[in-house]
Amino acid sequence: MAPHSGRFSSLTYCHDVVVSPNDPRVVFTCLSPAAFSNDGSLYRSDDLAQSWRRIDHGIKANSTLMAVSVHPIDPAQVFCVTRRGQVFGTEDSGDTWQEYRLPSGVEDVYAVACR
Repeated sequence: MAPHSGRFSSLTYCHDVVVSPNDPRVVFTCLSPAAFSNDGSLYRSDDLAQSWRRIDHGIKANSTLMAVSVHPIDPAQVFCVTRRGQVFGTEDSGDTWQEYRLPSGVEDVYAVACR
């Protein structure tokens, strides 16, 4: 179960939940205020969703966070995408993040993949 009712986050709309392909105890979720919003954040649980912590420090989503993907071999690589086409990625388990922009006009993005 993703963070809910303000227990771990004030954001209550969950669009994606992903179990790490490297460790089944690790779960990621995308949270936003609503299906169409100007905010979003990425949370991680290391204990089968018993507790959560925000990991997307230093980035600002411009819309609802829609999807998250974990690299199938390197668990330090995590990427997420917003509805309006922002892609955020980390290659060091969230210590640093980089923003990648999709082409202008790309909207209604619903998925992201790591390879």
